[in-house]
Amino acid sequence: MKNFLIAAASAAALFFCSSEAVSQVQFLNNSSDMLFAEITVKHNGKILVKGLKYRRATPFMASDIDGFDTLTIISEADTNIKRTLPVAVDGSAPMCIIIQGVGEPFAFAANPDGRDISLSAYCQNVNIKSEEPTETEILFQFGSTDAPICSLNAVDIAPLIRKGSFGDATPFPIPMPAMRYEFAIIEESGIPSIHSVFKVDLSDWGGKTGICALSGFWNPKYNNSDKSLVLLLVNSNGEAKEYLSEPVGIYSEINSDVERPKFNFYAAIERVVWDSPEIVSAKIFSESGVIAAHAADNSVTTVNLPNGVYFCTAENRAGNIFIERVLICR
Repeated sequence: MKNFLIAAASAAALFFCSSEAVSQVQFLNNSSDMLFAEITVKHNGKILVKGLKYRRATPFMASDIDGFDTLTIISEADTNIKRTLPVAVDGSAPMCIIIQGVGEPFAFAANPDGRDISLSAYCQNVNIKSEEPTETEILFQFGSTDAPICSLNAVDIAPLIRKGSFGDATPFPIPMPAMRYEFAIIEESGIPSIHSVFKVDLSDWGGKTGICALSGFWNPKYNNSDKSLVLLLVNSNGEAKEYLSEPVGIYSEINSDVERPKFNFYAAIERVVWDSPEIVSAKIFSESGVIAAHAADNSVTTVNLPNGVYFCTAENRAGNIFIERVLICR
């Protein structure tokens, strides 16, 4: 846990250049452009990967990519559609290469922060295995082209990415205990608010490493797409799993028929209460996504909380999550 907190707080980026050939490289296709939903990757005319589908990854493979180089990405839907992408690869250590962005940016919603969302290759040195059998190492990265400025927090533990946008990532893979986590996406435009909470089980990831990427569109309908936001987790063997998000204030379209319990905040001076016997846990988050108070029932005491804006969540027996914003002002 100590290593995790130190690494999460660090802001030093790691980048090296080497004349040695790269030992191993892993590819992840995180481009939400359906023209690149399945791709071939070439280097110096040689096929490295063929048929790599969206939100899928390869295991680590031997490669001669090194230093400042280029890759050719070819659409399997139309082999005449291809892009040449620059890469910067450290040949002395294993490297992950994430294919992200879209082929024709004008055909998609612009990035709110003005980032270039053209197809690109994000490169980062990683480890194939964690040195500690009870820990894992995860590289966290934002791959949603139309997401606003937001932060990624490991709830009640530490911030991971502060006020990031498309293409941003932790400066290196974060060592962290192999256990269950809640990762919160905090929208930072205007008053900070919790956009999504992802429950991720890393209990069996001891000794393993991987990539955790925000994938899909923040607003799919504005991109004429059905690729909604997920948290994509990929391990070093290339195995991928998608975690669905729960937007603030609603269940999602799938769960919209679930009756919402009444929320009583009693001026939030003493406590907040969800009026339903089905509620099995309730939490109060600070604006930074850290748990400020919690209870194993439908009522949470707020007497010890300072004035400010908070986000109250509750989970019922069926696993549905409800979220409300509250202002404490005494």
